[in-house]
Amino acid sequence: TSPCDLKVGLLSTPQKREKKEEKKMKRKEKKMEEEKDEEEEEEEEENETM
Repeated sequence: TSPCDLKVGLLSTPQKREKKEEKKMKRKEKKMEEEKDEEEEEEEEENETM
């Protein structure tokens, strides 16, 4: 574990942990949205070639 992780562990209040989880969820949602956009773009390209 990095020193940063240890520091976070020592200061880890439920609130801090929630913020961390929130950040993770937001990042996950953003990633999923980006993947969705890529899929839609691919479909559009396929339609153009027909």
